[in-house]
Amino acid sequence: MNTNTKVKQSDKLELAYISHKGKMEAIGNVYDRLVKWATPQDLINKETRMLTIYHDSPNYGFKLFTHECLYCAKSCSKS
Repeated sequence: MNTNTKVKQSDKLELAYISHKGKMEAIGNVYDRLVKWATPQDLINKETRMLTIYHDSPNYGFKLFTHECLYCAKSCSKS
């Protein structure tokens, strides 16, 4: 695999996340659950960003370990 890795510094990000262990194809369902949780808390807006943190390579077997994340422009915790 040919990659070009870059490291960038950023401000602190507050994230809500769900951990996932399993097939890569199931990640979409995990994001669906995250959005269903975030929507009634008014965390989905034009500043919302999603990201996935991979702890394993999808090339190394069936049990992929990831965190599916939602960036919270305001606090992720309930008021």
